[in-house]
Amino acid sequence: MYQWIILCLLWTFFIISQPLWAAGNPEKGKVLYAVCVACHGPDGAGNKTLNSPAIAGQEIWYLERQLKNFKAGIRGTNSKDIYGMQMRPMAMTLTTEQAIADVAAYVSSLKGKSPVQSIKGNANAGQAAYMICQTCLGPKGEGNKALNAPKLINQQDWYIVRQLK
Repeated sequence: MYQWIILCLLWTFFIISQPLWAAGNPEKGKVLYAVCVACHGPDGAGNKTLNSPAIAGQEIWYLERQLKNFKAGIRGTNSKDIYGMQMRPMAMTLTTEQAIADVAAYVSSLKGKSPVQSIKGNANAGQAAYMICQTCLGPKGEGNKALNAPKLINQQDWYIVRQLK
């Protein structure tokens, strides 16, 4: 009897320690990403004309959080956030937590493209201004999950400027 109780307890701890859903499956995410291609492109590099940022190679945790925020109405419901309002219906097509995890895994696996400079400015002044930003975002824009700071590497300059306004 004692062995049976121990076995049941061990099994219970094993089940409890498992994630509520499996990690994202990039192959399934690729299929679901078909909806995203129209704006973000097949390589996730984004599209300035459509105001769609680069998402390729972004961290899974950040992609999942943003998609969940769109679905929950935290993003994309403010009438002043035109771009968010465009994105929210797309996020709503991901009907399960697993679908979100799958798309995030696929997008994070994309290599994307190096962004093309589209804005002229003073690089030295920009570097000086970025000194404050690097506290959270890192010296090279690599991001920091502990501070909820997304990766900025490979993000287009026009998108960063738009987000700062």
